Amino acid sequence: LKYYTRDTKAALDLMYRRSRCLADFETANKIDTVNCGQQDALRSN
Repeated sequence: LKYYTRDTKAALDLMYRRSRCLADFETANKIDTVNCGQQDALRSN
């Protein structure tokens, strides 16, 4: 039973790390998109 508990905890930790990494990646992409839009607007003025 200890083996399965440890294995389950490791799987949950891995899923949490992957989901946080994906969320951080999506946030960074949104920020980059906004920054690129602002730079384009400044160039056109």
